[in-house]
Amino acid sequence: MSFQRLTFNHYLQAMSSLGKKKDNPGFIICFGPSHFLVNKTIDKFVASNRQSYLKIHSEKITEPEFLEYLSQDTMFSESHAIVCEGLEKKSRIWSTISNLPEKTAIRNQVLLVSKSNTIPKAIAAFVKKQCVLQIPCHDPNQFELPKFLVGLAKKHKLTIQQDAAKFLMQTVGHNLTTLENEIKRLGLIFNENEGPLDQEKMAPYLDCLKEDHAFALDNFLVAKQPAKAMLLVHDLLLRNANHLGILAILRNHCIKALKIKAFSRQGLSQQEMKQHMKMPPRALQNFVNYCQATKEGHFKLALSQCHEADILFKTKSTSPELKFNQIIGSLMGIY
Repeated sequence: MSFQRLTFNHYLQAMSSLGKKKDNPGFIICFGPSHFLVNKTIDKFVASNRQSYLKIHSEKITEPEFLEYLSQDTMFSESHAIVCEGLEKKSRIWSTISNLPEKTAIRNQVLLVSKSNTIPKAIAAFVKKQCVLQIPCHDPNQFELPKFLVGLAKKHKLTIQQDAAKFLMQTVGHNLTTLENEIKRLGLIFNENEGPLDQEKMAPYLDCLKEDHAFALDNFLVAKQPAKAMLLVHDLLLRNANHLGILAILRNHCIKALKIKAFSRQGLSQQEMKQHMKMPPRALQNFVNYCQATKEGHFKLALSQCHEADILFKTKSTSPELKFNQIIGSLMGIY
């Protein structure tokens, strides 16, 4: 890669080429100081390849083992993907890669991962000679970040406007992992059909609930632990947490459950559901099991109670905790 100064834009250009190399044997290398983008690259590489993949570490593998992995078939497919991490540290794999003959029979696609700012000099000549796809992982600058956040939110089924993205940066900071976690938490509050989020809509919910509290409430319900869910709500209200934020999480929980119920009736597999729900595999599995063990009427009743609570909170003086306990009880079939 002949760029004098690598930027986030170069990362985007390289990532657009990653999908085009699907199923093509050979090497790809990602490198750079952004651990967030390095991990995103690994995720996309694994997801865009075949189901079979292997993760190895350059410091823990011998030269014969590495060479065998390059040409080895699997029991279930002709080839598979390999993620080789740790290239930023000097290892024997450096010389193995740099000395590979041009006509080496490589049956698998290999992602070499280095968390250093540049490609290790020991393999730089090989990378250039073999025209290896290079993915430089550099965080977006302050001018590129709002657009990046709009795209990141879209992947989590959340539509935000540029002003909301800038407001999110001002409130949360520029750390990409923290920003993504905040977007995930907002995804628990806002439904994807509510339209684009602007600063005005987002402001009351930012920092009103810690991310782990938002996920904990959802998880207590999925685990059918109403007492813990009610206790968490009680504790949050004592800490002056925004009751509209808590209500939004309960409402979105009901909507997710009803969607999964509908997908199940349509005969969708969990893999197909994952594309619609944008949930991690284990979280989706737990949610599907929970939905199968819960009557659809419980979710409909709880969702109706969420709408009633929203009106009450905005028009009358009422106890949020009593309404929340009622909603949780309906979800669990207690009331």
